[in-house]
Order: sequence, then structure tokens, then C-alpha cells
Amino acid sequence: MLAHAFIATHRLETEHNLPSFEDVMQRTVREAAIQQLMENLNFDRQTATDAAEEMLQGFTDWRIPDL
Repeated sequence: MLAHAFIATHRLETEHNLPSFEDVMQRTVREAAIQQLMENLNFDRQTATDAAEEMLQGFTDWRIPDL
């Protein structure tokens, strides 16, 4: 909630075109999943990315954020 409030406030104060809260959270979850696969299973980054995205899409309505 605090992150959402910060993004909304910062967007209003600076008129910067910041990504939506949903996009920020999807990127954060994606990166956390990738890092965990790399650390716990010794996946290389590409393999971890592929696996994380497949898992996230398979279990939720998650979409791959534009990076």
C-alpha cells in the first residue's frame, strides 16, 4: 500500500510517466522468482526466466510485463 501511495503521489507531483503499480509488482514478482530459481536450483538466468514466466502464467492471470 505504501509503494502504491508513493507511486501515485510521485506521479502527480512530478508528472513523470511512471509504470502502474500493477506493472511494478509484476516485474518485482517476476524478478524474485528468477532470482530464487537461480539461487536454489542453480539455473542460469535464461533458464530461470523461462521457468519463472511459465510458472507465473500457469498459476495466475499474470502476464509478461513489457520490459
